[in-house]
Amino acid sequence: MTDHLDRLNPEEREAQRAVRNLPVRGAHPAFRRSLGDLFVSGSLQGSLPGSGTIDPERVADPPVEGWDEESAASPNLRPESGSRLTTRPRLRPVGLTLVAAAAVWALVSLRWGADAPDWALVASEGQGTVWVDEVAYDARQLPRAELRSGAHLRTDSGIGLELVRAEVFAIELSPGSDLTLPRVEEDGSYSASVRSGMATWVTGSSFPGHELRIETPDAEVQVHGTTFAVLADDEKTCVSVFEGVVGLRTIDGQVHPVEAGRCRRVYRAPEPKETEDELSAGQVASLTHWYARSHELLPDSAGR
Repeated sequence: MTDHLDRLNPEEREAQRAVRNLPVRGAHPAFRRSLGDLFVSGSLQGSLPGSGTIDPERVADPPVEGWDEESAASPNLRPESGSRLTTRPRLRPVGLTLVAAAAVWALVSLRWGADAPDWALVASEGQGTVWVDEVAYDARQLPRAELRSGAHLRTDSGIGLELVRAEVFAIELSPGSDLTLPRVEEDGSYSASVRSGMATWVTGSSFPGHELRIETPDAEVQVHGTTFAVLADDEKTCVSVFEGVVGLRTIDGQVHPVEAGRCRRVYRAPEPKETEDELSAGQVASLTHWYARSHELLPDSAGR
């Protein structure tokens, strides 16, 4: 298959370079790892009152030991020269970025046509190995053609990924995760799985009217368009919802609606139980970060 870059004219190449060169401030790895560990353990403290869609302006990232502005600007956090990958930005105005990104996505989409891969790896954080259908790759050398719908992905404890299927999904995959990318079933719905780790999702402008079903060891998550996180570890499944409503079908067949601002946990044997709480401030901060980031990756998602 011819590389899509060979099909761009000089003006399109310049537009693409302009987008890639936009200033990006990466989240400090120590902050992201610490927040991820707390999220997985369920030990994040604090919450916001009420329910409904959460206002990102009300939430700030919690402090992390060792965080400082100087280290945040370290060259070690910037992508290597010539790399297509970017580190993740913290919350910032994205108006100009959205216009430029939308233009490039449109140009590239038109020129790829039917040959376009299903998914794109748009960013990685840290260093480590990614397994795709049990074949090991360095994350920065992961062949794009391997990111097919239905592919089985595993990340080791040192690497997190950002994945996009244009106009449909944006997924943030935490270090140490095991995920099957969504595939289209005969009835037109999408199916995926999260066996371990945490995947934070946003649905895009082409998703409305579809259903996404995500299997975990303890439940099935039923999605019709929202921002949410699915976590699975050795003892439970946890679904945290930032906006919209997610259905959580447990092994006994009952479906529990999980509304915006809520987190529902399903614990497995030997002490099976279910709990539901308001999102903690730390969970909200993590979901807010991905909600804002997703509007750069899915430029039309705000209007879905």
